[in-house]
Amino acid sequence: MSDVELKLGQLRAFVAVAETGGLAAAARRVSRTPSAVSMSLKQLEENLGGPLFEGERKGRLTPLGEHCLVVARRMVDEHVGGVEEMLRFADGGRGEIRVAAVPSAACGIVSVALEMHRRMAERDPGIGVRVELRDGDSETVANTVVSGAAEIGVAQAPAQGLGLSQEPLVVERYAVLFPPDRTDIPGGGAPIDFDALEGEAFVTSPLMEAVAPEQMRIRLRHARARAVSLLSVGAAVRAGMGVSVAPLIAAERILSDLPFAPLAAEAAPRRLFLLQREGETLSPAAQGFVARLREAAEKG
Repeated sequence: MSDVELKLGQLRAFVAVAETGGLAAAARRVSRTPSAVSMSLKQLEENLGGPLFEGERKGRLTPLGEHCLVVARRMVDEHVGGVEEMLRFADGGRGEIRVAAVPSAACGIVSVALEMHRRMAERDPGIGVRVELRDGDSETVANTVVSGAAEIGVAQAPAQGLGLSQEPLVVERYAVLFPPDRTDIPGGGAPIDFDALEGEAFVTSPLMEAVAPEQMRIRLRHARARAVSLLSVGAAVRAGMGVSVAPLIAAERILSDLPFAPLAAEAAPRRLFLLQREGETLSPAAQGFVARLREAAEKG
């Protein structure tokens, strides 16, 4: 019994004949000739060891035919559904996208790419892609991609030897955050450099320590406060502990209650990279998201 081979074409022909009541109509449905449909039925009956229809007119099923019709319909439907699912996955309409990003990218370029993804899904209700987004500092993002917990990372270039490809994506811009009661913002809203912060108290952070010039890093060692996360930086500045540095997009979107001044581009350039594991092919859904990240980067 285990050696019996039931071909999908035979099952489709049988279902078509049973539902249309004749060879000619069934042949039109499955785009074959009546003789080919008849041959498929004969082969199926030989494999099953009994007739599926009473007589030659194919108008009434035998008990074997009635039972097999239920099973054959299910098998044909599962095949059609399986093919559709595979095609949907192949064109990026199914699956999961796992992204890790530094906070500024999460609320900036990644947010723009997510909005593009949402609009695409609204246009095509058949899309069923789940997005998982994690944030962290650049080292955490790189390690998350290396471990496989994320397929895509957006962060500063990691150390060599991690097995990650690095594609330049966007140059990040920064702003200086001021306590909420400050009205004397240097530059009057125009971009400033670090020299304009002479005499200020600081809330330092890993980001500020990374982008500040060498002479200022010495002062940062004696800062009034140090905060690690973006929200903690905002909380300390909001409490009047001093000024600090944050990504410009974060100052505009997340910490918008705090006054800020953009840092001049030459004062703190930092490029963010698209990170992927070397030698591995992304899922079609992730490939589509990478394309949207690149589009968002081009738009600035």
